[in-house]
Formats: sequence, C-alpha cells, structure tokens
Amino acid sequence: MAAQHSTPHLTRRSVMRAAAAASLGLPQLSRAQASPGVTATEIRLGQTAALTGPLSFANLQANTAANGYFAQVNQKGGIAGRKITLTSLDDGYDAAKAVANFKQLQNDNGGIISLFGVGGTPSNMALQPMVEAAKMVNFAPYSGFDGLRNPDFKHIFHTRASYNEEFAKIAAYCATSGLKDVTMLYSDNAFGKGSLAVFEALAAKSGLRLKGKVAMADKVDDLGSVTKAIAAIGSQAVVGAITSTSSLAWAKSELPKLGVPYMTISLLGNELSIKFIGPAAAGIVVAQTVPYPRSKKYPVAYDLSTLAPTIGIPEPGFTAMEGYIAARVMVEALTRAGKNLTPQSLIASLTSAKFDLKGYVVDFTGGRRSGSSFVELSQVSREGRFIQ
Repeated sequence: MAAQHSTPHLTRRSVMRAAAAASLGLPQLSRAQASPGVTATEIRLGQTAALTGPLSFANLQANTAANGYFAQVNQKGGIAGRKITLTSLDDGYDAAKAVANFKQLQNDNGGIISLFGVGGTPSNMALQPMVEAAKMVNFAPYSGFDGLRNPDFKHIFHTRASYNEEFAKIAAYCATSGLKDVTMLYSDNAFGKGSLAVFEALAAKSGLRLKGKVAMADKVDDLGSVTKAIAAIGSQAVVGAITSTSSLAWAKSELPKLGVPYMTISLLGNELSIKFIGPAAAGIVVAQTVPYPRSKKYPVAYDLSTLAPTIGIPEPGFTAMEGYIAARVMVEALTRAGKNLTPQSLIASLTSAKFDLKGYVVDFTGGRRSGSSFVELSQVSREGRFIQ
C-alpha cells in the first residue's frame, strides 16, 4: 500500500514546488525539461571561428565588442537573473575543425541554446545542415555569402547584408560617378568566380560595361604581371574580389600603380588588411555593412564608442560594430523570449518584431532570415583610416 501512495504524494509535492516557483517568478526548468544551454543562472551561447592566425582579426574584435556588451548586461543582473556566456572555440578557418567544435559545444557543460558569430563561409556552410537538423539558431554568422541565404535554412539569422548587396552598392556608385568601364580583379577560386558572376549581372543592370576580367592565382611570383594585365584593359575603375595568398602583397606593392579607383567589399577591406597594405591603401573604396563607428548619425555608433574604451578597444572599427550590433539584438531577443527559454521561444522572439537600434534596423518578420540590407561606402584616408 505504501508503494501505491508514494506516487501521488510526490506528485502533490512537485506541484506545490512548481506553484511556489511560479509565485516567486523563478525559472521552472527541471533537469528533464531544461533547454540545452539554459540553467537557472546561465544562458550559454557558442561560437566556432578563426581565433588565431591571419584570418582571426575580424572575429577577435567582433568578439571583444560582443563580450563587452554581454558583460555590461550581466553586471545589471543579466536576463531574468541569468548571465550570458559565450564559449568561443578556435577552428583556424577550417570547416572540419568547425564541425568538431560544434559537436563539442553541443555536448559540453549542458550544451548551448544558440550559435553566435560563427566565422567564415566554409564553416557556416558545413555547419548549417547540422544546425537545421538540431533545430538550433545560428545567429549573426560572420559571412555575407549568398549561399547561406538558402530558403531551406530556417534556423540561420543574418544581421548583416550579403556580399551581393555590397557589390550592388559598388556598382551603383560606379554608375553615378561616371565610371562606366570597369575591370574585375578576382581570385581564381570559388569565392572569386562567384563574385565575378554576381558583378557581371549587376553591371549589366546598372548600365556599366565590364570591360575586362583578370584572374589572380593563389600564389603569384610576378605581382607586376597582374597590374600590367589590368592596365592593358584601360578601364576607369577596378573592383576587387581577391582572397588569394598573394592578394595583400599585390595590394601593398601595386595599388598605387593602377591610376584608377579601386573598390572592394567589407570582407577584404577590414582594418587589419588596410594596416598591412599601408600607404598604398589610401583611396580604396570599401562597402561596409554596419554604420561608421565614429558616425554622429547613428546612436548605436555613439553607444559603442562609449563602451569601447572600457573593454580594450580604444578605436573601434567596423568589425567591432558588427559584433556589438549582433550582441544587442541577441540580448533583446533573449529578453523577449521570456523566462521559459528554449530554441523555439528564441526563434519566436526573433521573428515576432523588428529590432530598431535607433537607425540600424534588423527585421526578421515575414519569414526573413536576412535582417538587414544596410550598406554604406567608406574610403581609406592617407592616414590609413576609414572616412565617409
């Protein structure tokens, strides 16, 4: 008889505990019900990205800004009493390592509720089928590759414009500036060839003439030969989509010899690249997918400029701005998702309303997974700084 009465007795006690927790506003996530990455005191996000090596700069500065904002939120009590933590694992820009890191993030310390700021196109493309199978959010990937805008990818949420939109801004600039004859300099790889196809279509729509196409091999012994090939075409501007081993060395030694404007997208015109190129970078026009960090036009830029010196970024760049914006939107989405936080409630929160950072809007309503189409052009000054 005692055994028969034990179950109802335990049930009544559990109901009483749940009612007490509800009256106190405490999270009601039992161990059996708990969402991956969520405890009574913590919300765990995960990232795999290049954190070492030549491709690490953008990820590291974006992470510093994002973690700085998360720390600011945590100091004020977090989200419903939970502190946000971002666990970042180094993949060295290797997709296979990124896959291993994702599995580790899923399995260690109770898992994660969402990916955040995964670095690079190869890693994101390798991970997304796994993300879809797990029904987990992949938030703010650091890539503008249009293949990641696949309509079958329901669990990826972009806070930046695509590379196509960046090239569209460059094409429009050329058209309105009278630079009608353009040469495309592209890497002889998948990224370069894909960029060439995109810009060819955009040029035709914008009334430009793609007068020449110059492919750059991964390693070029005679850098001057690339410049000579461009000069022989005789165009009014050059648009670059070069990610080869020799690309930065070519820019450092050859850009001043072009004699015509040179334009590229945000991936290839980040602060570290400009610093490496040095004085030769003066005049480069770069498409940017977030507001100018020193802009007085966008309140979000002022907010970052106030936070940055306190977290070790004396002069924040565009990559810091991208990480900061992603963190701001993630915090607001987690807050809206409520106390019973799950991947499903996070998705519902992301897709239920616009996130307006006072001028920079991220909008996932209406089935969108690309929340922003913001693109502005910047130019590198003689001092090596971006200006508008």
